[in-house]
Amino acid sequence: MENRRISRKQVGWGGIRFCIPPDWEPAEIGRRYLLFETQAAPVMEIKWGPVRPPFSFDRHLRRLAGNSPGRKKIVFEKTPLPPAWKKALSGCPATGFQWKAPPASGRGALIFFPDAHHAFLVQFFTRPSPRTDATAASVLASVRADFREETPLWSLFDIRARIPGNLKLVRHRFSVGAFELVFADKKRTLTLCRWSPASVLTEGEDGLLRFAERQLGISAGTLRHGEVNGYSAVTRTRRTEGWRGKIPVFSRGRAPFQEIRVWHVADKNRLLGIRAAGKKPFPPGMLDDICENYRAVDPGGRR
Repeated sequence: MENRRISRKQVGWGGIRFCIPPDWEPAEIGRRYLLFETQAAPVMEIKWGPVRPPFSFDRHLRRLAGNSPGRKKIVFEKTPLPPAWKKALSGCPATGFQWKAPPASGRGALIFFPDAHHAFLVQFFTRPSPRTDATAASVLASVRADFREETPLWSLFDIRARIPGNLKLVRHRFSVGAFELVFADKKRTLTLCRWSPASVLTEGEDGLLRFAERQLGISAGTLRHGEVNGYSAVTRTRRTEGWRGKIPVFSRGRAPFQEIRVWHVADKNRLLGIRAAGKKPFPPGMLDDICENYRAVDPGGRR
């Protein structure tokens, strides 16, 4: 049972989701890897990957432990799970481990999700104590596999979205003031954008429209004022129909379908946007659903 006395925020990435303390922030981000830190010190890492039966904890502990980004290879020792962790992971096959490489050390759990055919390695870099044990148990109890979800959660820093599972993450960028996540299938591409601070970026007359023109490299004359999720927005939809969309000289190498929406989340001082492109439009209502579920949240996880 999850410890509800600990304030937490939800993370969703690469088909998994879990909850962490509000002062933990991502320090390194990979397709199947996340490292969190607090007060500029690493506090937890999680990595995951598909596995084939029969599952062996010993074999996959060696495989998943491997080389973590920025760290030398370390020998892991299998250990019993602490009682609080064992309770948190009840019903889930799991084993504990620890390692030491003075002055650094860590301990964690290797968890197997049979239904999802994935293994998770979660390790913590904090000193054992009743408080850190309770925090770790709370995190472990919250780990979920969303690989079969129709719209898995994507939530890091101050953005939260649900993206159709057929769209896979192909690249991401988190820099100061600007985030970008690009998803794609064989026929379409979807880009989620987030910019801040909105109050500075949209200064002046028609600030939102001018920002979209400048940031996205499109003519302001092709943008229309509108509303997304109750917020002021600018949008553009372009479709090249029929044979013209199939011949490069007419389409100029651009996707026959393109749609852009940028909206100003004034109460969070953020700008959110989507850019969709492809050989064909997205299914009816899909972009509306994506926008409805794409939110700016407080760093602590509140909407």
